[in-house]
Amino acid sequence: MGDPDAIRPIGIGIAWRRIAASHAMMVTKDHIAAYLAPSQFAIGYNAGIEIITQTMQLQSDRYLPQHPTSTTPPPRAILMLDLVNMFNSISMVHSREIIHKRFPYLLPLFDTLYYYPTKCWYRTGTGHREFFLRLEGSSQGCPFAAMLACLVMHDVLTPIIEKRKQRAQTRRNHASLDDDGLGSMAITMTYIDDCTVSINYEDLSFFMDEFNKAGKQMGCTLKPQKCKVLTSVSGVSPMSILP
Repeated sequence: MGDPDAIRPIGIGIAWRRIAASHAMMVTKDHIAAYLAPSQFAIGYNAGIEIITQTMQLQSDRYLPQHPTSTTPPPRAILMLDLVNMFNSISMVHSREIIHKRFPYLLPLFDTLYYYPTKCWYRTGTGHREFFLRLEGSSQGCPFAAMLACLVMHDVLTPIIEKRKQRAQTRRNHASLDDDGLGSMAITMTYIDDCTVSINYEDLSFFMDEFNKAGKQMGCTLKPQKCKVLTSVSGVSPMSILP
């Protein structure tokens, strides 16, 4: 069950809300998927998790050597990010801005569901029903929730991806083609709020700093103790020879 003290409201109200949100997602998923491409695999893809898993397996096989030398570090690492309860933390103000700008036809439904703070009811130890107001975040279980998480994650990652492309181009301009002949272009793949990146060591700290800076403004906060960096598949750590 994870942290027993964590509070994760999952109630999403009456059936009409679920029906309306589900129908809206069904008729707009292709439009939303096109906007989220090419890094988000939760909407508009069949077997999105398998695509990410197989791609990162190929990246691992190619760039994390099975038999590393004692003097040559691997060209890149696989970064796996874990966020703090993103569904209940994302900025509703920023979510609404994205909907208004990119999908204005969904704005009336969004405002119906999320314009006002949500009452989250619970039963006390004495059997009484009480509630608290959730000012930010979507409701886990709401058909709209995954889409909002995807949209916010996309806005966090897109500027970082563009900056990484520029860094790779700079390496190419200096005749440093690195491991792929393209200046070591990073590959970023997400499934809602789970993000996995195949990235050059030179860009690793840059990516983390940029994600922390942009994510905190939108309710995307990393959980450092659960983030992972895969540096080796041989059982031998390359830490002593990393740049």
